[in-house]
Amino acid sequence: MPWQDRLLAQEVYKLQPFDNEHGKATQEAWSNLAQQLAKDNEQTGDGASSKIERTGEACKARFLKLLDFQCKEETASKQKTGTDEEVTSHIQVMTELLQLWDNHLVAKQSKKMQEKQKISWETKASLELRDAAMKGCVSRDSLMDIAELPGASVREKQGQRGLKRKNGGLLFDESDKENRANTNDRPSKKRRSELTSVVESRVEADKKLLQDAMKLEEQRQQELRDMHSSLGRGLGQVSQALAALTDFQCVQAERDAEQRAQDAKRRASEAERQLQLQHTMLELMKRLMN
Repeated sequence: MPWQDRLLAQEVYKLQPFDNEHGKATQEAWSNLAQQLAKDNEQTGDGASSKIERTGEACKARFLKLLDFQCKEETASKQKTGTDEEVTSHIQVMTELLQLWDNHLVAKQSKKMQEKQKISWETKASLELRDAAMKGCVSRDSLMDIAELPGASVREKQGQRGLKRKNGGLLFDESDKENRANTNDRPSKKRRSELTSVVESRVEADKKLLQDAMKLEEQRQQELRDMHSSLGRGLGQVSQALAALTDFQCVQAERDAEQRAQDAKRRASEAERQLQLQHTMLELMKRLMN
């Protein structure tokens, strides 16, 4: 109902549940909105006929529909009841909600791009670190420090605290003396082994992520195949039902035609009998007159 749409828009504008992360947090946010919506409606409603009892998913689906109306400039036309002031206020709320939703989508897309870029940078840094561990000396201009990347974690920054770029090579500072077996510029075998282990661990983690992603994609493809199979079976059942209906209609049509033929035959027999009776009566009257 229009008044329910207006109340839903007000609750969404007040709580903004779409501003949460995906997954459980978003579901809880919309569930809380649904509960708050029912509570506020109960305080302002006029009885059982005006109760709003909806799930969080239903509220979210209707909100997206209201956004679609706003994009198509159909908000006012969908408000068939309500005062001019209520409708005008609802249009203003939906205008602001549409702007907030657009900002949310932009921020979401930007975050995805940053995450992808960070993964790319970390992969590049891992490869450079592996080369540094194997060669013991790399170009200062080409080596990447992941501690300087946007969004670097505390662990990543701490992992880079013992590394310096000096004179075109990769050296260690005084705070990392315990990790060196000698005082020359080349990292020790122990240090190279540790760095190699770090790189191998990162590679294994990336492999596991790739395998998990491939499994998820395979599951998605299987679900699509199952859905197509179910759809095919459903269409087959519909075809069988249509065929059975057609056969039934043909049999019924044959029965109706046979019944009509029998009725016509009966009416013809009755007409012939009436004609014979009239002929007999005429013959009798002629005899009586003679």
